[in-house]
Amino acid sequence: MKQHTFVTLLVSVVTPLLLVNNVHANEQESFKCPVDQVYSTGSGRSVDMDGGEIEVTVQGRVVTIKNPRINGFGTHDLTLITNTNIEIKGRNRSMIFSLRRVPREFVLHTGIGPSNFSYKGGGHTGKQMRVAGKCSKL
Repeated sequence: MKQHTFVTLLVSVVTPLLLVNNVHANEQESFKCPVDQVYSTGSGRSVDMDGGEIEVTVQGRVVTIKNPRINGFGTHDLTLITNTNIEIKGRNRSMIFSLRRVPREFVLHTGIGPSNFSYKGGGHTGKQMRVAGKCSKL
């Protein structure tokens, strides 16, 4: 009888934890994220510029990021890695985006991956940027 109770308890605790990664899987969510900081990783310094406002949409397994105020930024689709009550994360070959839900703080790392990172040269080639700020849900 004690084994049955333990198994029932274990299933009731573990099952919600396994499902948490897909809490928002079928919903579309949109965020408007003013850029507070732009940091040039390759040169190790902050950049004094208007970073504009990033628009983020999460639908299914895709995180779409665009910044209509910055000429040349374009629209980028990232593969959703995590979508929980705690955070949203997405990545593609040259970007990683993360948004912590509770403080609504985001970080976007751009210029990473094969296009702008030199393993032979010891790291950054000067084109990587870290963009950060706070989002509001639309």
